[in-house]
Amino acid sequence: MVSLRSFVAGVALVMAPVVTAITASEVAKGIDDLTKLSLDLQRPANSITIINAPLLVIGQGPFPQIILGFNQIVTTGTSLIQQANDLAPLAGPDADLVYNSYQKFANTHTALINLLISKATILDKVPIVGSPIAAVLRSDESIIDSLSITLINKVDAHATEISAEASTLNEALDLCIQRYTGITEG
Repeated sequence: MVSLRSFVAGVALVMAPVVTAITASEVAKGIDDLTKLSLDLQRPANSITIINAPLLVIGQGPFPQIILGFNQIVTTGTSLIQQANDLAPLAGPDADLVYNSYQKFANTHTALINLLISKATILDKVPIVGSPIAAVLRSDESIIDSLSITLINKVDAHATEISAEASTLNEALDLCIQRYTGITEG
């Protein structure tokens, strides 16, 4: 006969999650997922016009999709950061793999942010879009900063390059946030 204590201990053991260390290829895939999310936002960002921007009020036009997409980036990035914190320091091909993925992401995301900056100039007369976009960009910036710092600490061989990519992306994000905040303030 099995005692209740043995049964509960056995069930707890079976139900306990298996924790495994994340690999460099899993981190690179997570960064590649961020790149895809960023790429997916370029089409709606490119479609922003003075005509469709006010549709945000009724949940239509490109802005709801853009806000949702940035929220997905924040969610995915948050999960990736939590996993990457458990990553052992990388060197050699593993460091190169993660850096190459980060570089693609940083370049893709910078292109998206620059596209949003260019669209901000046509939105001066649509103040309703400024606040929600600035807010989601602030969240995006926070996650990207955290991810960049994590990778700088884990990928020492490419820390200088990651720092430079992050700096360029941060400058673009700061300008974009400033532009969309300016739309709100009129």
